[in-house]
Amino acid sequence: MTTLKYIKMNGLGNDFVIFDARDHPLPKINFQEIADRKNGVGCDQILVMENSSKADCLMRIFNADGSEVFACGNGTRCVSKLLGGEAHTIEVGDRILETRNHANGDVSVNMGKPLAFYAMEIDQIQGTVIHVGNPHFVLQSIPKDPLLGKFIENHSKFPDRINVNFGHVITRDTIHLTTFERGVGFTKACGTGACATAFVFHHLGLVDGVVWVNMEEGRLRIEMNQDQIIMEGNAVFEYEGVIDV
Repeated sequence: MTTLKYIKMNGLGNDFVIFDARDHPLPKINFQEIADRKNGVGCDQILVMENSSKADCLMRIFNADGSEVFACGNGTRCVSKLLGGEAHTIEVGDRILETRNHANGDVSVNMGKPLAFYAMEIDQIQGTVIHVGNPHFVLQSIPKDPLLGKFIENHSKFPDRINVNFGHVITRDTIHLTTFERGVGFTKACGTGACATAFVFHHLGLVDGVVWVNMEEGRLRIEMNQDQIIMEGNAVFEYEGVIDV
């Protein structure tokens, strides 16, 4: 049996169990058991920090159902905070993200340019598909609905499943957002969902180039600059713990 240290953090309530595997490879563990809120540590995602030949750190992301995904804005801010210092590069999926740790405790991440952006209709429901490291389906002014979220997440048009964003424009600089994450369900916050929704609404002419995206436990500042998306928000340390595997 091996004892593993982990760190529990969250970004706007979107919570993570983080393992630092830069010095020692992570043994085979059951991510679903760790994420289980009744019998495990409990979290939305598990993050694994590894060494990178391209950046200061590589971050791997596993959803509560054990599936691996390749982008997590809130998680990127948390890992940047753990690395300390002022600025970092973090390899996530096929991207190298630049981060900055601010004196007020917030962290900003340049999420880069969306890789896909197009309108789509699913069973007479109008939305926009956008890929910001992971895929999102952005809905405008539709009440959040877990059945609809699950239906779109698992639709045949998305063989790898998709995140579903229920976005509402409040003012030219404010959006309200709830995200149904693939493999997780509704979460308190979603960094890439905030980026995706702000970018879509900006290109539809509904909001300005800098917007606040309000979610259940806080908000993110999203800036669109020449198709670059810069996200800024908190990254909160909760506690350290150990598990036996």
